Amino acid sequence: MLPPPRAACALVYLPKVYHQWRWPDPVLLRPFHRLPPELSSIASAHAVWNPKVNPRDRAHGMPIITPAFPEMNSSYNVSDIGMKRERERERECDFAYERTALC
Repeated sequence: MLPPPRAACALVYLPKVYHQWRWPDPVLLRPFHRLPPELSSIASAHAVWNPKVNPRDRAHGMPIITPAFPEMNSSYNVSDIGMKRERERERECDFAYERTALC
């Protein structure tokens, strides 16, 4: 986890983190919820993102997992072309960050 930065620094730093991220490793904002056994029926009724159980989840190229229950991939619709564009923008932001070093 990163130390709590100022809001402006977080906005500058996020593209740098995404640029260096090892996709398709998921981005987790918090650990997965662990429900007690008596609530397991609730968990099975909701589609929780889990690439070990759901083969479709394994195909996600840029998983960014929501912190709320049930955990889902917020970037589900990112295509290969969209991910390539995003990576180019992240690289540009990373370059701009290195030049300015605001935070």
